[in-house]
Amino acid sequence: MRYIRTLGVCALLTAVLAVPAAAPASASSPGHRAVALVNKIRARHGRRPLRVSGSLMRSSHRYAAYMLRRDYFGHLARISVSHRFRLAGEALALHYGGARSAHWVVRAWMHSPAHRAILMSGSYSWIGISAVRGRMGGHRAVTWVTHVGRK
Repeated sequence: MRYIRTLGVCALLTAVLAVPAAAPASASSPGHRAVALVNKIRARHGRRPLRVSGSLMRSSHRYAAYMLRRDYFGHLARISVSHRFRLAGEALALHYGGARSAHWVVRAWMHSPAHRAILMSGSYSWIGISAVRGRMGGHRAVTWVTHVGRK
């Protein structure tokens, strides 16, 4: 794995909801549902769908878990993705509470001009989105990470 320097976008998005979470590894995981919603919005705006990358799903999951372990929320100077990607981008969200609603996070990202620019960009063709539950600052939280890339 190598690090790719990119400009990331970060916004602290919070809400307090208590909705049971779905199992993370299935095709109906919160990350996969979020990808489907992003692609639905892209289609409405005449953009090609982003293809799910197993590699980007794994790197987004690793970073979401890393932030919770470190009690840190934000971008690092570089995004750690597979060396196959020549260009990478990242969008983050933090949700306090136990819910991992794909609708909530996609709506929040689409209402943020910087996040929307990354998710709607024609520069990327691959995507991976993960949501990881844990504790942030002593409170239950979910970190969401989107990694997008171009080979």
